[in-house]
Amino acid sequence: MLVKGAVLRGYVPDIRNPKVKRLIIVGAKTKDGKVGKIYINTNQQASHSQILLENNDGREYLAHDSYVDCSEVYEEDYEEMVAALSKDFDRYLGNVSDKDMDLIEATIRACKTISPNKKKRFGIM
Repeated sequence: MLVKGAVLRGYVPDIRNPKVKRLIIVGAKTKDGKVGKIYINTNQQASHSQILLENNDGREYLAHDSYVDCSEVYEEDYEEMVAALSKDFDRYLGNVSDKDMDLIEATIRACKTISPNKKKRFGIM
C-alpha cells in the first residue's frame, strides 16, 4: 500500500497550517525507514513546481481540480504510516497513474529547491 504513487489522506503536521490533506508517496522506504511524500493542494501556490491534476481521467482520489506541490519532498516514518493506515484503511484513496507519476517525478527532478541528495535518496534522479 505504501508504494510509489499511492495517494493517502492524513493529518499533516509539517506545514505552516497543519491540517488533513491528501498526499502522494514519491519515494519508497529508505534504509533508515523513511518514505518521501508530496502534498496535494486545493489552490495554486506561487511556485513553478506545481502540477494541475483535473478531477477526471480516473482520478477518483480527487474531490476537485487540485495542484500537486513538487517543490519539496517531505519525509515520514514508514512504520508510523503503516500503523496509521492499518487503524483507518479509508486513508488510502488510490494510486496516481503511471503518466501522472512520470510527470511528478520529472517535475521533482527539475526542481531546484530539493537537494540532489534527497532526490537520490528517494530514487528520483
